[in-house]
Amino acid sequence: MNNLNKDIKNNCVNDNNSNNYLMIKQLSKSYIGGYNALNNINFSLADGGKLLVFSEVKGGKTTLLSCIAGLESVSSGEIYLNNNLINDLKIKDRDIGYLDSDLHLQKHKKVNEIIAYPLKIRKFDNNTIVEKVLGIANLLNINDILNCSVKQLTNFQKIIVALARLAVLDRKLYLLDDIFNGLTADIQKQLFEIITKLFKNKTLILAVNSLKFVPKPSDYNILLLGYGTVIGYGNIYDREIYFDTLAGVKLYYERKVCAIPCYIDNDSICINGVEYKHNITLKSSVFNEGILCLESDKIAFDNSKNCVITAEIGYINKDKIAYFDIDNKVATIYIGDKKYSTFDKITFSFNIEDCDIYDYNSERIIST
Repeated sequence: MNNLNKDIKNNCVNDNNSNNYLMIKQLSKSYIGGYNALNNINFSLADGGKLLVFSEVKGGKTTLLSCIAGLESVSSGEIYLNNNLINDLKIKDRDIGYLDSDLHLQKHKKVNEIIAYPLKIRKFDNNTIVEKVLGIANLLNINDILNCSVKQLTNFQKIIVALARLAVLDRKLYLLDDIFNGLTADIQKQLFEIITKLFKNKTLILAVNSLKFVPKPSDYNILLLGYGTVIGYGNIYDREIYFDTLAGVKLYYERKVCAIPCYIDNDSICINGVEYKHNITLKSSVFNEGILCLESDKIAFDNSKNCVITAEIGYINKDKIAYFDIDNKVATIYIGDKKYSTFDKITFSFNIEDCDIYDYNSERIIST
């Protein structure tokens, strides 16, 4: 276990710690066929705390929230809420509010009926139901659409109505999974402000794949997931938690990162059979194989820099990331608007001093 996860685990162990309203201990989730969606997840969250779970698509955030909510069973590990182990509790007994991007709104129902539904099935009296529905409608400024049917609403209004339905009941914990997807940047910022206001004194976790809508300063902490593993945990604006791993760097730069396999031999770096001298200090002498990582704007598609690579593109994904083979290892490079296709041979170059070096297996940074 790395030092980061050790620190998180230690925080979780102390049940008297005020940060331990929600505790996740060594949580793992595997599926038939051997796919590991979550690997030994450890973190804690204080009562009333706010957390962003941030990863690439299929990075594990939805699985994590589903396990906490009870929609998915866990393979191993423990989930504590308010000092109670909830692994074996049914969804309805966990007292957790969960909302995903599907929203699950009945299009022919009126807004006031949608919001009132959680209260009605719990047999609240009519006066209380009316009071609570009007109260949250006033808070969200949606009184004018209470008598509208869902099918009459804009997508943004549908999200607000789903949030109102979620928040009308007082819960121990609220989970919001990727509800920002498909919205413009301005609407995302507006929605984030509404959520922060609506759940001001509540314990809240948001799963997101972008941080552009989060203002500075922010009370939110962040849990970074890469390949279903915790790669960073702490203050959202602590740059160091992103730059400790290659996966974190990819998230920070929104995947516009070049990663090139290399061998390290004393004062030389060997790439594709060519040795390049360097003056980089390695954090540990244990490593002799790594990955060069550099920002996309440090790459030149000509021979103007000291380290030159020519390779055939095996695949280009929708994010303009090209995959190719160097020394029988997959390498990636962000090609942006360059006009390349699969099977094209590209030549690009960069300076060694522009690079960070990461351990090939753990993707943890090993250079300074």
